[in-house]
Amino acid sequence: VLGALAGGPVAAAPAAAPTPVSVSAGSNTPDLFTAYTEEAIAADERSGCVDVSKFQRADVQYLVDVGTVNTTTVTMQFTNDKVTYIDGLAVASAIVADGSAMQQYALFGKFMCFYVNVDNTSPITWSISAALK
Repeated sequence: VLGALAGGPVAAAPAAAPTPVSVSAGSNTPDLFTAYTEEAIAADERSGCVDVSKFQRADVQYLVDVGTVNTTTVTMQFTNDKVTYIDGLAVASAIVADGSAMQQYALFGKFMCFYVNVDNTSPITWSISAALK
């Protein structure tokens, strides 16, 4: 408008909104990362890590058997150097009863692992796996 008032050229608006770019599907062959298989956990611990650099998503599934009272939270962690770990989203938060779930999460960095945080030393049995896509 100011250009038109000053006698300068006026550019037309784009014909349509730009098309958003989608995230590519990543690997066509998912890898399965099994962090825990029916493992009783009675203290805070980090699982082994897996190289996720060629993947973009993880379908994380867990099964928990709570035998005694021990509130537990499982968090995804990411790292490039296996020295400094950055917390991602909680996969399971404040778990106090038996349960299972599956959810898809974005992946970042070179390695991903799971951190299990428990409130006390009563063992809680976890199975946690991720289909990396």
